[in-house]
Amino acid sequence: MERNDGIIRWSPDPTRNEFMAINLNYRIVQIYEATGNAQPGQFDYQTTSKHNDFPLLNTYDWSPVIPGLVAMGTSRGEINLLRVDDDSNDDLTLPLKVPRPCQSVAFNTTGLLAVGLDRVRNDSCLQIWDLNQRLAGWNPSRPGWGVPKSSLEPRKIEASVSIASIKFFEDQPQTLVVGVKHQSVRIHDLRG
Repeated sequence: MERNDGIIRWSPDPTRNEFMAINLNYRIVQIYEATGNAQPGQFDYQTTSKHNDFPLLNTYDWSPVIPGLVAMGTSRGEINLLRVDDDSNDDLTLPLKVPRPCQSVAFNTTGLLAVGLDRVRNDSCLQIWDLNQRLAGWNPSRPGWGVPKSSLEPRKIEASVSIASIKFFEDQPQTLVVGVKHQSVRIHDLRG
């Protein structure tokens, strides 16, 4: 792996000894497993899976609870759920009522995905998707997603503002901090 390959991120699940590399030039996501001790000048690892030809991304996040799930948001207004752990190249697209740039995505530890979108009139810019419902019936031992098309709607918050960043609190997975572009930082409690 070359230094100019793109983005490298260690697994969000501390029990998994793996990392992900996103090559932005060739649009490839690879998962690697660390196979030895890290020493100065040497780090032993092996490729475990690969996902080719993902869309041009603006933002991404790796699920802390579903090992092969990566969410990618694009400037064209798509949110793609990639299956990167089985070499299937499978993905699902979460539909938006009004397509616009996706500026941030974040998973929590209970199966929620928060999506921060650019400002548009008459639609919410913070959408919360329950992936437990969207992926109902999914069998992780089979390749790909294998789930039917769904008409599920996200929970919508923050109308007519541009969401620049989002992050769930690790110790409170139902609490979300939101950066509103050029305005403020807001905290949302998603319980109830």
